Amino acid sequence: MGNRTPDLLIANEALYHLSYGPKPVGEARADSGPPVGLSRKPPATTDQPRLAIVRPRRYQAARSAGRTMDAILNFLEFVINALLTLVIWIIVAYAILSWLISFDIVNVRNRFVYRASHFLEAVARPILAPFRRLLPTMGGLDFSPIILFIVIGGVQRYLLPPLFAWLHTVLGGGAAG
Repeated sequence: MGNRTPDLLIANEALYHLSYGPKPVGEARADSGPPVGLSRKPPATTDQPRLAIVRPRRYQAARSAGRTMDAILNFLEFVINALLTLVIWIIVAYAILSWLISFDIVNVRNRFVYRASHFLEAVARPILAPFRRLLPTMGGLDFSPIILFIVIGGVQRYLLPPLFAWLHTVLGGGAAG
């Protein structure tokens, strides 16, 4: 009839290439081999049966465990980045609210303002305390939040990515996400 592929192996290889597409230049994919059970070598003639390479199940289980570990590490990196960003936002809110209170724009007798300032101070003060000990007093100006922002930005940009890339290679066995 001509509307079907006579060889199932050729059809599977065609579907594999259609679903995964070409690799971008300079980038290697973790799944660069043929699909399980398929060989890339064409047979000598179409009358001879093809020998398929079947990967053991333990290889597939290890690969699946590597993907799971990669997902866990990616999630852990996301949570740490989100917590560091949350600390930045809490410090910004603490600074703005302290300015609003000191310039008498808002009043701490307001129940919401009192609770918000009490919460922000309870969270921000222990975080800023080590930086306040290091910095000298400069005429009533507090530069400890700025130093904290620089440190957190450095951790997020220069420490976490290499740390998690290393963890991916050690624990995940796959490529970093």
